[in-house]
Amino acid sequence: MYRLLYLCFFLLLHKPLLAQQDLIYVKLNEWSKDDRFDKSELVLPLFITENDTIETNDFENLTESKQVSIIKPTGHRNYAYGYLYFRGIPNAHNPGYVNVLVCNYNSKEPLLYVDANNNYNFTDDNPPRILPMVFNANDSVLIELGRADNPNAKLAFKLSRFNYGNKYTYKKLLAEHYQFYYPNRKFTGIDYCLREQRFVTRSGVVKYGNDSFKIAVFDANNNGLFNDADTDKVITANMADSIFDSKDDLRCFTITSKKEDLFIEKDGEQFELLQIDPAGSYVVLKSLTEQLQMGRLPEGKKIPKFKYIDWEGNIHKIKKLRKYDIFIYFTGPNSKNFSKDTATLRLLAAKYPDKLRVIGFIDVNKSYELKIFGMYANLNWTAAFKKKEINRMLKIRGVPASLWLGKKRRLRKYNLSPDDFLKAFEMENNNQR
Repeated sequence: MYRLLYLCFFLLLHKPLLAQQDLIYVKLNEWSKDDRFDKSELVLPLFITENDTIETNDFENLTESKQVSIIKPTGHRNYAYGYLYFRGIPNAHNPGYVNVLVCNYNSKEPLLYVDANNNYNFTDDNPPRILPMVFNANDSVLIELGRADNPNAKLAFKLSRFNYGNKYTYKKLLAEHYQFYYPNRKFTGIDYCLREQRFVTRSGVVKYGNDSFKIAVFDANNNGLFNDADTDKVITANMADSIFDSKDDLRCFTITSKKEDLFIEKDGEQFELLQIDPAGSYVVLKSLTEQLQMGRLPEGKKIPKFKYIDWEGNIHKIKKLRKYDIFIYFTGPNSKNFSKDTATLRLLAAKYPDKLRVIGFIDVNKSYELKIFGMYANLNWTAAFKKKEINRMLKIRGVPASLWLGKKRRLRKYNLSPDDFLKAFEMENNNQR
């Protein structure tokens, strides 16, 4: 009797824990590159500090600047100031920016002081960092800035020197730009300025079953918070990828307050996004069963009409295929089982030419990559360009993915692999004989 009571008490006590065993906690412990990071040529201009004052940011003469007194570290030969764009720390005179001071800016070891509390006192913050010397484009420093109201909510900045090489004309234009727009300041010269690259993406690895993929949160408004609705984004990537593409709608979506849109899709599996840490330290996912799939078109209903363009540039209309079953497959060269799946697409198209049409929307970075694929693959199925409007229309948010349409464009099934579709279609046709 006592054992039975103890067992009942144990189950009641641990019921919440048992119910959460299907949750996936993903630690986001790395700063990662987004699609703009390596392309960024953002200049952090520096201006000479005079008489213990600096000028406020006038945004290239769009506002009126004013002089602000500062407290600077002593014992240095010269000083230059600038601003880092970060919206997480209040700034009485430069809203949205953090003040920085470079001491001995033209020496072999310039020192960077960051006014992390924006009080215009450069002596009460973290110790200075040594910057790479001028013309050393190989080295860099990483600066992390935390929000005033949540120090764990951060952005990171990679600061380095520009490698202008033979870009003398470009270098001259930049120098003229800052001298023209800031005539009342003494510009240090473009060689002494810094290249600013922002890490606004935090990433980790999702492990489920025998598979895994990368996931990241993207701080679109640079305020150190990673869960702002209708602004920030969630991005997925393959394990081999090093870049998170914030513009790819097959791997990226904007965080929304609508629960039905808070899901990601990877390799045909769906995961509900239950929680995003504001500081971007973790996310919590839940793997969805087939009965709980989110954000999809209802089975049995007609899908919307749309046009698509094949690799040769021909325009097709989906409504003209109403007399056939249609297998639509979303894939790409970096997708799981790409070679095997495209071989099955060929087999399907060859085996059922009178009953089935096969369309593959191929995820490539450049349009010419699909044309090369079409030229050399000797296709008997339609390889088409991916299109954001079609992805949204068919509720596709990840590759590989698929739809099985019956006649008259009626949706029969989501996310069958080519092999699974082949088995199902063969069985159905054998039963009809």
